[in-house]
Amino acid sequence: MGRRVAWLTTRGFEDLIEIGRQARSDLYALEPRPLVPLVSRSLRFGVKERILADGRVLISLSLRELKQVKIRIRDMGVESVAVGFLHSYRNPTHEKRVARELGALGLPVSLSHRIVPEYREYERFSTTVLNA
Repeated sequence: MGRRVAWLTTRGFEDLIEIGRQARSDLYALEPRPLVPLVSRSLRFGVKERILADGRVLISLSLRELKQVKIRIRDMGVESVAVGFLHSYRNPTHEKRVARELGALGLPVSLSHRIVPEYREYERFSTTVLNA
């Protein structure tokens, strides 16, 4: 078992880390066994922000919401944080801002645009979580 990792992502995409690519090892199983997710649901945080595929900011990062998440992360005994926002490979400003804000916690912070700076969210996000 690894560290207790928190996952921050674009609000509405918190479960992407669990859904993955929907690849099923036993396609015809009537009762397939779900895989254990990389990050438990209680440690996944969606933050209001949105960057478009061309790198333009559609919704600015909510600093008020980020400060609330920061308090929750501190109180939950998290040991490391993984951050992955949609299209951050194109424009990493929101991820960089999160790293600056969370720096006060003294925790390692892995940013998806640094780990895997390319499209394909599941691959970028899961690799970032594993790095964290």
